[in-house]
Order: sequence, then C-alpha cells, then structure tokens
Amino acid sequence: NNGTLKMPGTGQRMRFFQAHASSLAAQACRSALKNAGCSTAQITHLITVSCTGFYAPGVDVELIDTLGLPATTRRIQVGFMGCHGMLIALRAARAIAGAQPEARVLVCAVELCSLHFSGKSDPMCMVADSLFADGAAAVVVAATDAASYVLASEGSYLFPDSRGMMSWTIGDEGFVMSLSPQLPGMLQKNLAPVIDSWLAESGVQRSQVTHWLVHPGGPRILRAAAGALELPESALQLSRQILSDYGNMSSPTLLFILHALGEVEAGSLLALVGFGPGITCEMLLLKAV
Repeated sequence: NNGTLKMPGTGQRMRFFQAHASSLAAQACRSALKNAGCSTAQITHLITVSCTGFYAPGVDVELIDTLGLPATTRRIQVGFMGCHGMLIALRAARAIAGAQPEARVLVCAVELCSLHFSGKSDPMCMVADSLFADGAAAVVVAATDAASYVLASEGSYLFPDSRGMMSWTIGDEGFVMSLSPQLPGMLQKNLAPVIDSWLAESGVQRSQVTHWLVHPGGPRILRAAAGALELPESALQLSRQILSDYGNMSSPTLLFILHALGEVEAGSLLALVGFGPGITCEMLLLKAV
C-alpha cells in the first residue's frame, strides 16, 4: 500500500452508467410530460442526449419501457457531442415537428459526469473534476399553439484552428476532458461576429435579445462570453447561479437555466448558446408566446 488511489476502469464506470442513468432520465421525462400536458401515448419521437455513458439497448429503449411510450416511437440518439448536445437535439426536434405537425417529440438529456472523475493532479484534469456534475433534463417539442416558446431559429459555427482547445476522449480510466486555457480568450475575440451573423439571418440584432442563456462551461467562459457580447454583469446571472448550485452538468444544463428563468413576457427573445469540442458554437433562438 503506497497510498495511491486506484481508479475504476472505463468498463466499471459504464456499468454504473447503465445501472443509474435511465432512472434519472425517466424522472426528468415524467416532469416534462406533466408540464407539457402530454400523455405518453401521444409521444411519436424520442431524442436522447448523452456524452458520459453508452450501452445498447440504451437509455432510449429503457425510457420506452419505463415510461410506457408507444412501441412505434421513433428514436434518435445524440451521442458524444458535449455540452451543447441539447441544442443539437432541439434542432432535430424542431425539424421533425416542422415536417410532421402531428408529432410530439420527447427530448431528454442525461449525464453522469462524475463517473469520469480522474483524481489526477494535472491542472487541466483538476479543473474538469471540479466543474462537472450529474443531471438530467427533458422537454416536449411539438407544433402546437399550447407551446410556451417558438423555436424561431438555430445555428452552428465551427471556429477555425480550434480543435486542440477542447477534447473529450475515451481512456482506460474513464473519459478524459481537456480544456485549453486559451479557450476563453479565443471566444472573447471571435464570438460576437458569429452571434451577430446568426441573429441577422432572422432579422434580429443583439440588442433585441431579451434574455441570454449561455452554457456555463466555467466562470472564465461566462466572463469571455459577456465581454465579447458586451453584456452587463447581470445578463448571465442565471448561468452563474446554475453553475454554482448544480455544477456543469453538460448537455442538460441549458434547460436548467431555462427552467430557472421562469415565465417571461410574450414576445421576449431568448438566445441559447453553448460550446463544445471543435470548437463549435451551437445557437438557438426562442420566442416566448
């Protein structure tokens, strides 16, 4: 015994994910269905999101069984996309609902980030270990007048020459996150024109956005985003609060921020922004109804 902590292997961590992820996801789904006034029998599509664990049959199949969704439910899995995975799932749900007015799309993100605690003294690993947490969130997307928000537009941008700034790889002792200290500076320098160009596609200016929901990748990421977009300190307070209260839960986090925002005035514009390996920026514009 030399005092070294033996960390579990990736297989053991995946078995833990298989044992616990679906129950957390089901809890989030039941809440989303209740809030939407939607029965399980009405669900036509299921989109699941995760980057922290995999097995097959997976969380999607377990949710169909556990929730009693129709056996005909169409499934999509958004896997290993990172913190902005929910925005990618909502983009897919928007496309489905737009093409099939009768569709009811249940979107669920579940992450057990703590499974990949490294315990290493490397500064980059220590940052990741201290930021990430577990969580699940779900929402129903449909082409209905009863919706709280309209998914007005979406966008994506891959920053050039940024592949080395963030990675999420499969190691022998869990998944390994790397974050470059240069990332916040790159975002502060380059984010504004990306956001402005995307908003302009919908005839919207930055000043017209009522609420900014930026994924809290960490305090420095939020400061960089606020600086780039020339936002007051208060604009990202909810993002900071969710990070403080729950940690960075990866893909479910933006829905936690949206839930914390509560009811907003009709016509309000909400910009949801998240970052992931690439470096990619995913964006979604919601309009309150």
